[in-house]
Amino acid sequence: MRNVFRSEKGISLIEVVASIALLSIIIMAFLTIFPQMKITNKSTGENLNAANAAKEILVMMKDQKYNYIEKNNSIGSLTYTFQYGNIESEDTLLGVYDFNGEKVNVRILIQKPVSEDISLRAMSIEILKENENKNVIARIHGYLKE
Repeated sequence: MRNVFRSEKGISLIEVVASIALLSIIIMAFLTIFPQMKITNKSTGENLNAANAAKEILVMMKDQKYNYIEKNNSIGSLTYTFQYGNIESEDTLLGVYDFNGEKVNVRILIQKPVSEDISLRAMSIEILKENENKNVIARIHGYLKE
């Protein structure tokens, strides 16, 4: 039994260096995941906030009539400019909404009524990104009373 223990040698320096190198490669692979997770979480948070802002605006707009929106330039904490479309295109509201202390760019498209019998107008509320392209972050649809 004593010969078995005497014949064992310790770990060589090459084995230690190889195991450290392998462990370093594995750790580096995991470390590259964390910045990507941070970017994804930030983007998801922006999308969620934009969707919540759009829902709040929809609730405010549903209580208003088209004539009121047309003649005024604000509803609650939403300030906007009203732009008439032509016969074939929708009217547009471009504005800024104060959502939890943060200014959010908004575009609201209000379609023409399909017929005179219908007293509702379809509308699309879009939350726009703060960049030169004004990309849409969130979009929600609803109806506005005539």
